[in-house]
Amino acid sequence: MKFLHENKVGFILLGCGLLLLAALGGGFYLQLLNDMAEESRHVSARRMLALEETLTSLQDVRIHQGSYLITGKEAYREMFDQSREQLAQNVAQLERLYAGDDEHNARVIRELKRLYGLKVKELLAATELQRDSGFDVARAMFMSRNNDDFGVGIRILIEHLKQRDVEAAEATNQLIGRQHMQLLSAAAGVFLLAVLCGALTHVSLKREVRQRRDLSEKLEHEATHDALTGLPNRRSFMHELDRALSRAQRSGHMLAILFIDLDGFKRINDDLGHHTGDELLKHVAHQFEGSLRKSDLVARLGGDEFAVIADASNCDSLEQLAQRLIATVSVPLIEGHEDQRISASIGLAFYPVDAVDGTALLSEADAAMYRAKRQGKGRVARVEHHGELPQLVRA
Repeated sequence: MKFLHENKVGFILLGCGLLLLAALGGGFYLQLLNDMAEESRHVSARRMLALEETLTSLQDVRIHQGSYLITGKEAYREMFDQSREQLAQNVAQLERLYAGDDEHNARVIRELKRLYGLKVKELLAATELQRDSGFDVARAMFMSRNNDDFGVGIRILIEHLKQRDVEAAEATNQLIGRQHMQLLSAAAGVFLLAVLCGALTHVSLKREVRQRRDLSEKLEHEATHDALTGLPNRRSFMHELDRALSRAQRSGHMLAILFIDLDGFKRINDDLGHHTGDELLKHVAHQFEGSLRKSDLVARLGGDEFAVIADASNCDSLEQLAQRLIATVSVPLIEGHEDQRISASIGLAFYPVDAVDGTALLSEADAAMYRAKRQGKGRVARVEHHGELPQLVRA
């Protein structure tokens, strides 16, 4: 299966090539059948014409001989000789047209030649009889009822050949018609197979594209998000911070960074185990997300450290945000261990007051977070060298 998957395109191209060859082969075979049918019709038409001409020549011979024997005019004798030569040519043509045919037709042609030979002898005998015994004797022989037995036999054989040719032509047409239907059925099967292969290929490629896209999105998500909490990671946070700073620079608005550290988390992680610690981090991350305004972004920087990008154009709204973040972790969060509590120390830094680039601004907020810890934890602070503070961080 792995080999088929890795060589999928090659197999698709091979399948298309085979279908193309099948189509070309089918077209060639169809043309061959049409050529065979046309040749069969042509041969049959030539044979039918030759048979009709032979019957006509046979009739001409008898008429011209009778005219000569009845009238004694040499003109009819010449016409008789010409008709006899034409009949000979017709019989020879039939022999050529039926050469190599089935044994039955070959026997019929041999019998026809035999009767033709006897008929010629009979005709010549009547003519010679006229010379030797006079017109009355020859005329009497010509008018005899049994005089044309050989001619009747020839006509019967010719009609038999005509009927056989008609039947053979019909059989050939039926055979070619069946082969046409078989070819069309095969072509329909090939077409359906091609459609099925195309559909399967489309589904397969579509699934593969979707899988690749999903994998790409998964890898992108893993590269930009924290595996435990699902929040944006430090890399994604710095990218979004740079974008937010660019927007703030264009608009002239202030921007704030809230650097959050969970007080008491290490003790819980050590006492209750890493599993409990991980569950606590996921719960806190969810609580933080629910506390944000629509324009804010929270990320996990690592360990028990989080950071928020917030709009600082409204200090009252920013103060409410900071207090909500502190309040979400100030209640018991671990079922069965209500005495195990944590708090949140938040360091605050402003753009463009404290720094103008993302790295420096985050560093200022980090330093401010340590000041909040020194001041007693569970509060908001800025770095000491920044003089007068906004209302939300005053002690």
